[in-house]
Amino acid sequence: MTKKKFILAFCGLYLVSMSFSPALLSISMMGLAVAALIRFEPEGSWRPAWDVPAILRLIQPWKQPALAAIGVLFLIVLFSGVMGGDLSYWAARLRIKIPLLVIPLMFLMFPRFKAKEVHGLYYLLILWMSLMSLGTGINYWLQAETINELIKQGQPMPTPGNHIRFSILLAYAVICGAYLYTRKYYVKYPWERKLLAGLTVFLFLFLHFLSVRSGLVVLYSVILVMGLRYIYQTRRYAIGAIGLAILFLMPVAAYYLVPSFRAKIEYMSYDRWMHRQEMGALYADSGRITSLEVGYQIFREHPVFGIGVGHIQREVNRKFASEYPDLPNPLMPHNQLLYVLATTGILGLSLFIPAFVFPVWYQKNYRHPMVLASFIVFTVLIMLEHNLEITGGIAFYTFFLCLLLNHLNVKTEK
Repeated sequence: MTKKKFILAFCGLYLVSMSFSPALLSISMMGLAVAALIRFEPEGSWRPAWDVPAILRLIQPWKQPALAAIGVLFLIVLFSGVMGGDLSYWAARLRIKIPLLVIPLMFLMFPRFKAKEVHGLYYLLILWMSLMSLGTGINYWLQAETINELIKQGQPMPTPGNHIRFSILLAYAVICGAYLYTRKYYVKYPWERKLLAGLTVFLFLFLHFLSVRSGLVVLYSVILVMGLRYIYQTRRYAIGAIGLAILFLMPVAAYYLVPSFRAKIEYMSYDRWMHRQEMGALYADSGRITSLEVGYQIFREHPVFGIGVGHIQREVNRKFASEYPDLPNPLMPHNQLLYVLATTGILGLSLFIPAFVFPVWYQKNYRHPMVLASFIVFTVLIMLEHNLEITGGIAFYTFFLCLLLNHLNVKTEK
């Protein structure tokens, strides 16, 4: 058994568990932590020993600034505790954000991943999400009428785990599939490229069938930016424009051809109309829009240092109760940047943005297509919701970013 095989096995388990099992996600993270600290001596045996070179890298994180910068996102919340408030809520936020500190340090200790190993994990994601999508589709087929009615009432299509996280992983699997196909990837047999292309198209279509907005917005944002990048680099303006037009006609076609997609659009339209009429108390979008208004109010009242992570929950609850009594469920600001402004003010945001952008900017990592595509995904997600305040969102962000940074930047033993 080699250390790298041990790590890759737990990476695969981590990747699979993101779609349906928080408990398995925690177990795989603990497995990765153990794998980071040990090596097998002699090579190929099962006899573990402390990996001293890896531990030395752990205590010198500044030598790998791209990975170290991610930890700043954790430190912002840590230092916000000096502002007091509900310290149990602050501690709960810290616990959720621990992966922002721990996972980059683990990847710093890992051996450097080769391209074929990173591609293999992407391939696993595509195969796994295809299997999960097939099961979800069969379940829908057996209960189509009932599920369509639930969608019209604002309920999601049943999926393994959280439907938003599932749709985001689905969109990312499509991106990985397109990337691997352009790299002419296959494990053993050339016909696997045809399988890869077929699964990528299947997942692309299924994402429309699933009709979860987060996944769709993420995917089409990547298509738009990467399409414009392709047009700029190749100067194939006509072909690029036609390709983008065809892709963006897909949602229109889905509206007329996919009942679940049409039901979701109709619900969204009704929800927005009810919000404009100030009658949206029981509808999801009204709560999200109001959460943004509340977050902005808190920021305006505490612009420099914010209200503090320990105070945010009580203040949000108070404002919802006093100013929006018809909305029964107070929500935190559904935008990560606004959440940072409300809790830590302009000072916190001035630390958050460089820490968020630096890993992609460092050594011009954005020139790698998967780094750029992943950064688009991460950016869209923090605009759509407070993605780095959610366990699943943090797990997704840290794993896929650190995987790429390890492959591109980390100077470790091969």
